[in-house]
Amino acid sequence: MSKRAKIYHIVAHDAERGIGFDNKLPWHIKADLKRFKKLTQTSIVIMGRTTYLSLGSKPLPNRMNVVITSDINTVAPKPGVAVFNNIPEAIAYAKLYAYNHELNYIWIIGGASIYEQTMDMIDGIKLTYILQEVPGADTFYPVIDERFEVVKMKPIVRDLASNLDYSFMTYMRKGQTMQGTLVNVVSPAGLIDSYVPPDKPSEVL
Repeated sequence: MSKRAKIYHIVAHDAERGIGFDNKLPWHIKADLKRFKKLTQTSIVIMGRTTYLSLGSKPLPNRMNVVITSDINTVAPKPGVAVFNNIPEAIAYAKLYAYNHELNYIWIIGGASIYEQTMDMIDGIKLTYILQEVPGADTFYPVIDERFEVVKMKPIVRDLASNLDYSFMTYMRKGQTMQGTLVNVVSPAGLIDSYVPPDKPSEVL
């Protein structure tokens, strides 16, 4: 029997929790995009209508795309896309799909309202934390509260193209288990206290 698929947020945010500007990413970090593709490939992604529109109203390839919208008539049906008008039905469908296809993960990819409304439903968060504040953000990720703890944190690296410093972090809901050692960081901002900019970029996943 298949085990229950874990539900994750996957998100990049800056030092002020900014995640977007004018329905676009405020940065372009190649390693972050590469990580997103690697983690979500051949899995299920759940998103709001605005996020789906930002993708050109095209499903992400090699993934089952679940779109949530209050008016299902605004999203044209097509292969690889399932449309629901509320979050509980979308999550229930994703869980059943994962079970039937023996998938281990369900990924919630935005936007801000969907992240906010699903904080109680997720097992963990895959976060790309950008140490600087990126001006202009108009949408923000919710505060990661004490229900979650850091279980994995990659070394800080610098993206030379954008001149931004970032770290890949994994949060899990307290009581969940995964491989890795608990890192003594309460929040992403805890990185700042002892931060020294890296000398060289690296390809860290």
